[in-house]
Amino acid sequence: MKRFHFRLERVLALKEQRERLAEMQQQRAQARWEEARVECARREKELADTAAHATERLREAAALGTWRNHYAQAAHLGELLAAAQQRLAEAEKLLQEANRLRIQATLEVETLRSLRTKEWQNYRKEAARQQQGKLDELGLQRWLTARGAGPFASPDTAEGDRA
Repeated sequence: MKRFHFRLERVLALKEQRERLAEMQQQRAQARWEEARVECARREKELADTAAHATERLREAAALGTWRNHYAQAAHLGELLAAAQQRLAEAEKLLQEANRLRIQATLEVETLRSLRTKEWQNYRKEAARQQQGKLDELGLQRWLTARGAGPFASPDTAEGDRA
């Protein structure tokens, strides 16, 4: 019997490569999302710290006339926070897409692996069936030879055995 050959082996190899690429993209998207989340948290903390100290500074600023500087700083921090939140939302969308692509790639690979396993099992069953057929034929030939009625035995010998 011929050696086992899965006819979609090259397709499976390609899908496995795509799965690895999808995994790397997912990891990069996860890292970008984590960076954006950390930046967003940092900006929120800066803004909270600025707000906490705003009361003290605004009293001093009102007396010194520098309240516009404090207001501008708070407004700038608000803009930075909004930008960080926007980057976080974009990173989350990219992460979700990367997760979807990875799941799809994994399903395709698992489907092909399952198909290969079924074909391998069918191959083994067929090989076992053929082997059993050969063994049955060999056993029958030995039995006939032992009885003296092999395929080349004369009809007289076969009749003599029956009598």
